[in-house]
Amino acid sequence: MADLYDNVFCEVNGGLLAEAAEIETRLESDITQIKTIVKGFAGISPGALVRMVTIKSPVPISGPEFDFEKAMATSTPVALRLTLGTSGKQVTMSQAYVIGPVSMATGVGKAT
Repeated sequence: MADLYDNVFCEVNGGLLAEAAEIETRLESDITQIKTIVKGFAGISPGALVRMVTIKSPVPISGPEFDFEKAMATSTPVALRLTLGTSGKQVTMSQAYVIGPVSMATGVGKAT
């Protein structure tokens, strides 16, 4: 029997990004490894955690669902919520920033 897998849905400022084709999220940190001459690896020094989210989506003829370029250019904070479709587990960032890159590409046989 095949396993079932979940989807992640993304909302920006309360609006669902229904056109999202790929969503990647990862937790990053600047944790520093502490190494000494005697102990070798001695432990870590905790660093700040940062959630990074990458969203890829085609752009409808009416325009993008959210103006990520404007949010980045004006350093406007956005509310971002990621929801697992089946379990409903959520990750909410009430003050997220678009740090880029924000890009668009097109080609023959490709949706922008």
